[in-house]
Amino acid sequence: MAIALATCTCRHCGKEFVIRTNRRNTHEAAEFEAWAVRNIDICDDCANADLAARNADAGLLALTGSPKQIAWAESIRADRLDKVRQSLDKAMDSVVRVLAGYDGASIIADHKALYAEVTAHIAAKADARWWIDHRQTDGCNLFREAVREMGLVDKAQALADATAAVQS
Repeated sequence: MAIALATCTCRHCGKEFVIRTNRRNTHEAAEFEAWAVRNIDICDDCANADLAARNADAGLLALTGSPKQIAWAESIRADRLDKVRQSLDKAMDSVVRVLAGYDGASIIADHKALYAEVTAHIAAKADARWWIDHRQTDGCNLFREAVREMGLVDKAQALADATAAVQS
């Protein structure tokens, strides 16, 4: 086992920082070091600041917590919200497929409204610790948890029942 230490320079702030990783042998370590110097050009501080700015531009609340928690949670939040949206896109595609050929426009609109309301609730979570605690929760389970938190279980069930009733 060989340790690779690459000293890189941040293109934003000009600060030098070290990337450390383990490789199987000294040859692989040297290859990684050369690659990292050529390709890694942003330090963790600047990367976290960029992500926080993008999240703010997207209308997300500033996270609360320690600086380390906030830095970690920014990337988790972006990833988890993306997973929620992917899950809901798949669910919406399924609803549209099920209702194809039926008069289900109002049910589809109700699904879209519920999905938007629950996604906004999840996105409004500002506690960095919450995002860290949920870093491995998939999009579908984040949605289910939010539906329970919001007291919308009956509404979600009614929509599922209405969707099934249209088919029969």
